[in-house]
Amino acid sequence: MGLIRKYHIQSFPSAGLFLAEAEEFYRRDLVQNILPLYVAQRARSRNERTESYLVRDSDGKIVFAAFRSLPFHFFMSPQHPEDIAGAADLMEHIVATSGCPGLTGPARVCGVMAQQWARLTGGTVKQDLDSTFYMIEPGQEVASVAPKGHMRLATLDDLPELLPLMQRGSEEMGLPPEECDPLVVEATLRRAISEGGQLVWDDGGIAATLRGIFIPPVASLATMATHHERRGKGYATAILAQAIKGPLASGFTHVVGYADKDNIGSNKACQRAGFRFYCKNAAYTFTAPNAKPAED
Repeated sequence: MGLIRKYHIQSFPSAGLFLAEAEEFYRRDLVQNILPLYVAQRARSRNERTESYLVRDSDGKIVFAAFRSLPFHFFMSPQHPEDIAGAADLMEHIVATSGCPGLTGPARVCGVMAQQWARLTGGTVKQDLDSTFYMIEPGQEVASVAPKGHMRLATLDDLPELLPLMQRGSEEMGLPPEECDPLVVEATLRRAISEGGQLVWDDGGIAATLRGIFIPPVASLATMATHHERRGKGYATAILAQAIKGPLASGFTHVVGYADKDNIGSNKACQRAGFRFYCKNAAYTFTAPNAKPAED
């Protein structure tokens, strides 16, 4: 453990050791941290190669967590309110020790860290994602939309229809390039189906789909995609609304969703389904000096 200014920065050799220290911190704001907690839990169960850090203040309290499964971006999780000084110190440490391919998390803190990375390295920064983070709680009104068809869990038999749909959806969401790789999209889709988290709206074919992550008492709905020939017919709103109602009816306290700033259809679907604004998220990809930038 090293001392940087007033912060102690601790690194971990495995996801299991990281979660032994960080899981309680994540769960204190599970609405914001459900995705990094899910990724870390998955990495622990699969023995994936990871890189992770905790930042503690002078009293030993965790103020910041950073986690990634290699070779993907870091998930940045500041305490609330965001500790910007701690974020800058963490970035300085990461750059000095192992480099950083990119990051995702709350927009304000990720913007500071991206600027710090560019200043320290002289490299270039590309913003991949500028998204709205939505939330809904019990008691809030959820839309009642009834287009043709019904919602169901996806199966492996759906892969031929789902793969091109999810590939296009990942690209339209502005996900980092490595997450849009066709092999990664297929592996993620297969895993979501096996976990019972891939939902589809079936009207004789797959009209829309989204992925659910469920860590009680919070559910996360993300990577939504609608078939290009069925857009504007209420399918996205319908699958979101049905996916919201299930967890809330079974005792979940919050359901969250995401939509890229430029994806007007996804934002409208989230708002029509009943979601309300929670915060802004961002993702950045870094290119070191003299390295070839990633192609769009």
